[in-house]
Amino acid sequence: MIIVLFYAYKLMMNLETKPQILSGKDLIGHEGKVYLVVNSDEYVITVNNGVGTQEYPAKSDNIHKVGDSVVISDFINAYYII
Repeated sequence: MIIVLFYAYKLMMNLETKPQILSGKDLIGHEGKVYLVVNSDEYVITVNNGVGTQEYPAKSDNIHKVGDSVVISDFINAYYII
């Protein structure tokens, strides 16, 4: 009986999946929302990164308001370009 349980637990451990947290260039193309306007070209955006929603620093040449939906187009020097 112990041997059967051992192989059953071993099989179940192989079926375990771990969430993949996206960051950096992996988030290019994902949609987010402007959470905070820091100044005219710097923002804080919220993006679903695979596990939950997280805040990221972003820059843009366009003017955005809080609540605007944006799409990440690039990742340069720790800033997401929207």
